[in-house]
Amino acid sequence: MSTPVSIRSTICHAPSRSTHLLVTLAALMAALMTVLPAGFARASEPAVKALNVRALARYDYTHVDSEEVFRFTPPPPVLDQSTFGEEDIDAGAILGFVTLPIEHSLGARFFAGPTGSKRHVDRFDATRSYGFELGGDLFWRDPEVGELGIGPRYLFSSSTTGGVDRTTNSVGADVYGVLFVQDFGVGAIDLRGYLGFLHSESDPEAESDGTYSGMSNFRAGGNATLYVSDFLALGLGGSWSRSNFGNGGESLDISSADIDIDVLVPVVLPITLGAEVSIGRQERSAAGFAQFGRDFFSIGVSLTLSFTDASSLLELNRFYY
Repeated sequence: MSTPVSIRSTICHAPSRSTHLLVTLAALMAALMTVLPAGFARASEPAVKALNVRALARYDYTHVDSEEVFRFTPPPPVLDQSTFGEEDIDAGAILGFVTLPIEHSLGARFFAGPTGSKRHVDRFDATRSYGFELGGDLFWRDPEVGELGIGPRYLFSSSTTGGVDRTTNSVGADVYGVLFVQDFGVGAIDLRGYLGFLHSESDPEAESDGTYSGMSNFRAGGNATLYVSDFLALGLGGSWSRSNFGNGGESLDISSADIDIDVLVPVVLPITLGAEVSIGRQERSAAGFAQFGRDFFSIGVSLTLSFTDASSLLELNRFYY
């Protein structure tokens, strides 16, 4: 139930926004740990059956159409004579997760691992990026009712574009909730929603004017997962995000819809095979006016190896992960 992100930042600065975010998040997590046990009736089942570990490998391919211009005013000459090419992005990650019980209804989840991506524009290499991501969640869970959690995210990345190297540090947090709907004849359903924030700072030397050295990202989304059987789950969801770039007054909105499928292979250790298809649109704006729009689609596949004795996808998601 945790998801990755990206950044560069505050190595050369005194207390930065990233530092303040971490302090604020630590205070929120401490308050959550104090309030949640008292705010809910004691669940009959524990939040986490037993300490468990899992490893996830994921690959995503994204194709972005060439940029459309739909300005209400004439663009500058340089943009009038040029367009942005089609983009193809290959991205992957290998993450390790540990979930452990803290108290009967409280648990904690941690993850970390390397990430990488390669971006092509009109089939030519444009950007290569390698990084490392880590994060976690503190959560309350009643396997018969639902789950609430909050946690930090951090990502370091190093990228090369046109011979120019850039490092980025990103720090942020997610808060989420899941409602567990019991099986009334069609299968149990998980209804999930989340909100997230991420602040990124890049190496100031990468941009001489500093225009895009900082970025703030806000995101929200939700999905419904139907457990068709012990070994098959289908999902439908959507998401929206807005990124505000530096002091240049530009923003990028991304909205998408996706469907996914998970298949549990019951061997010695549970193996989950996943696939996801997404379609969406990006819209870039400056000073509040829409400038460019482009459509995209994405295909992702994943493999998760779980070191548990769970026998179904529902048991993995509601009692272990």
